[in-house]
Amino acid sequence: MVIDNGGCEKSLELLKRMQDDDIISLIENKRNIGHGPALNIGITQVDTPYVFLLDSDTRTERGGFLEEMLAMFEKDKDLLGCGWVRNVNRKSGVPNRHEQPDGLLYVHPFACLMDVEKFKQTRGFADMGAPALHVMQDAEKKGYSVKEYPIKDYIWHKIGGTRGMFGGNVRPKTDQQERPWRMYKI
Repeated sequence: MVIDNGGCEKSLELLKRMQDDDIISLIENKRNIGHGPALNIGITQVDTPYVFLLDSDTRTERGGFLEEMLAMFEKDKDLLGCGWVRNVNRKSGVPNRHEQPDGLLYVHPFACLMDVEKFKQTRGFADMGAPALHVMQDAEKKGYSVKEYPIKDYIWHKIGGTRGMFGGNVRPKTDQQERPWRMYKI
């Protein structure tokens, strides 16, 4: 499933063709509703026990990680999610520079695997700089865990996010607008 969050015309055209060819399921938002709300829409639409979240500002360098990530859930029945885990300030979600004993473990949603039923017991993602903050706060209260997986060995992520790729503009006005981040031909 792909959630279009007010994307540019050419990428939406490609996604619609992929949907017509039954490669993906597409949920189209006419405007950008925010990272967290778009993630929430996608997770509520799946009918699988796990969901792999993958941001648009990523590039998959090699495969083989999903099987290993799924095996982590078999070993830990309290596992909510796995991926790149950071120690963050539990109120703001800002990463702590050093391991803080009072910090909150936060699995970054740019590329992570989550247990859908456990996720649905949380407040969901927020539209903020740390969209999974409420998810992690609620998971901790319920006794759920998050675990580190070396996802960065498999998936490259443009730090600064999609907004940074557009120079502060979440959505380019036209497909002709200069986009230095473009890596793929659409």
